[in-house]
Amino acid sequence: PVFAHERGATASHQFALVAHRWQGGQRASQRLRQANLLACGIGLPVEPIADDTNGLRLGTPEVARLGMTEADMPELARFIARGLDPETDPTTVAADVTAWRARFSGVAFTAG
Repeated sequence: PVFAHERGATASHQFALVAHRWQGGQRASQRLRQANLLACGIGLPVEPIADDTNGLRLGTPEVARLGMTEADMPELARFIARGLDPETDPTTVAADVTAWRARFSGVAFTAG
């Protein structure tokens, strides 16, 4: 589940998933790294996880800067889901992510 604070959604293009299903945010981020996707574990004001963080932070500022749009997000989401799937070796996702990412080679959106 996506973490939602009582104050509403973030305006920062970043969000967090409650990471209990992956035994922690750091464990989940390590799996994603093996799939050539970067994320990080963070602490959330929810039930703790022993020896790990309880949230997985996903940020989109970099993907937006590289030119990815809303139309690209379903494919990115599929890569994330595959990388986190306990039935999938995340290293088998890495080549697909690398090939897909090659389409985005420059800076498209910046604040100026």
